[in-house]
Parts: sequence; C-alpha cells; structure tokens
Amino acid sequence: MDKKLEKQWQKIWKASNGSTYQSIGWIKSRESAGQKPIFTLIEENGIISGGIVAFEKTKNFPFLGKKKILLAEGSPIVLDKSVSVRVLKMFKKTSRDYAYGECYANVISPEENEFIKGGFHKTTSHTSMLDLSLSESALFSNMEKKSIRWGVNYAKRNGLSFTEPMEPNEINSFYELYKKTAEEGRFQPEKKEFLKKLIEEGTGKLFLIKLKNKILGGGLILLDVNKEYSILNLTSCTEKGLKLQTMPFLYWNLILYSKSSGMKYFDFGGYDVDARKGDKLYNINKFKERFGGKITPQLIFSTSLFYASLRNLSKKSKLLRRIYEKTKSR
Repeated sequence: MDKKLEKQWQKIWKASNGSTYQSIGWIKSRESAGQKPIFTLIEENGIISGGIVAFEKTKNFPFLGKKKILLAEGSPIVLDKSVSVRVLKMFKKTSRDYAYGECYANVISPEENEFIKGGFHKTTSHTSMLDLSLSESALFSNMEKKSIRWGVNYAKRNGLSFTEPMEPNEINSFYELYKKTAEEGRFQPEKKEFLKKLIEEGTGKLFLIKLKNKILGGGLILLDVNKEYSILNLTSCTEKGLKLQTMPFLYWNLILYSKSSGMKYFDFGGYDVDARKGDKLYNINKFKERFGGKITPQLIFSTSLFYASLRNLSKKSKLLRRIYEKTKSR
C-alpha cells in the first residue's frame, strides 16, 4: 500500500469514525492473503476527502455459475458527510467491470439514506448483538440456564482455560483445526496469512481454550474501536472440546474480554432468520440465541437490482434457497 495513501487514509478513517473493515489493519491483512485493495477515492489537488476500499470476490450463483463481484465492507469514510454519496456513485461506476458491486453497511450507523441516494438496491441480512452495558452478573443471568450457564460452569470445573496464543506454533495448530472445520462445513477458509496479519495489526484477537496446554478450540474476534463493538469472526473446536463445553466457555469469555476492553456491543457474527428446523444454521441460531443477544438487521446494498432481487427471492423460496446454499459451497 502506498505510504502517502496510507497516511491520508488513516487520518480520514479516524476522523470519520470508520469501521474496522475500512481500517489499515484490515486492508493489510487482506493484502497479506494475496488480495489487492481497490480504492474508490474523492481526491482534489492530491488531497483525499473520502473513499471506500473493496476487494474482488468470486461468488457462485444458481443457474448463472461463478461471477466476479466487487465487495466492500463498511460504509465510506469521509471528512464531510456530503462526500459519501459521491463516493458511492463512483464505486458504482467502478463496479461496471464486475457482475456487480456490493456493500455491507455498518451494523451500527448503517447510513441507509446515502446508499439509496447513491443508486443502490437494499437487501437485508441479520446478526445478533449483545448489549455489554449490563453488569457481568446480569449478562450471565440473561444466558440460558440449562445449556449455556451450565456449560460455562462445567468447563470451569474441568479445568479449561481461556488464553491468547503463547507462541506462533499455537496459531498454526489452531489454524489446522479451523481448516478442518471449514472442510467439514464445506466453506472456504480464510488464509493463514490473513489471520496472522489481523493479530499482528491488532485488528483481531485470537483466543484459545486449552486443557492442560492442549488446544480444544478457539475463536478470533475483530475489534472495531471506532464503533466500539467486537465481532466474532471465526471459531473452531475439537470433538473432545465439544464434550467439555468449550464453545459456551469460549463465547462467554470473549464477551467478558470485549466488555473489559470498553466495547459496547458483542456481534455474534451473523444470524439467519430464514433458517428452518433441521438446517445446520437453525441450530447455530439457537446456540447464539441462548446468550441473550438481540437480532439486528445487517443492511447490504447492491449496484444491481437483478442480483439484489435474486438474493431476496432465494431467501423466500425454499427450493431456491437450497440450490443457492448448495451452489455457494462449491
């Protein structure tokens, strides 16, 4: 990344209260994984007043096959709010070289009006957000008693510990566990270099659950210091870890860490409101619900009405949804 651009970008990001997905740490982490950042900038006389960074992504669509899209996460960062719409209109032009452009707006302060004025088409996903302003005892009491609170206490009684990696080999060991989880779940894992760079830049924090120095599981959270919330990015767990209640223990300690770090919310990293009983995502939803979070909209804006409509249609049609989910895993 160009040093002059990096300096100006960092200044605007701080001044505009930009999200972690538009931060230098996130950009460098994506670059370390071989992804080239594509900047849309408003620039006059060498001075940048606003912009948004995106990355190329290949998506697999039912009936249409693989298509390259331009994906931005987080809203534009600007020194003046009036520049936001200009940035988005320019992003829309840049997206013409792709099937379409897509922006995941900030969960906190999504700035919907700017996207609509920029000519984008809205779809809605969801996540689960936990209010960390409550006391520790209140947070614990709000969790489901029979599985989550019991699971946390069971893990404690069995001597499980919550810790950051003590050496590089522990990051490697966790990554191999995470990669296995991705293979079993039929999704594309992030590259190891990406995880390591997130940790190095302080954009993400990796925590492990151990039993006598043996890794049972772990999770990576993103720290959005400007928006004051943490985001659960990825987790993994061994079979033994599941039996020893590693996951309730992990989530609870990630919540406590986030609260102690001054975060106001904990984002559980997605919630599928259209999941049906029997679906794997339905069970994941139920697990997240037991921590007492609130289902919150995650607004997604597309430059293409066709693809936005296809996404909405696939959510409503059970058959199209199954085809879409099967296609995504390829």
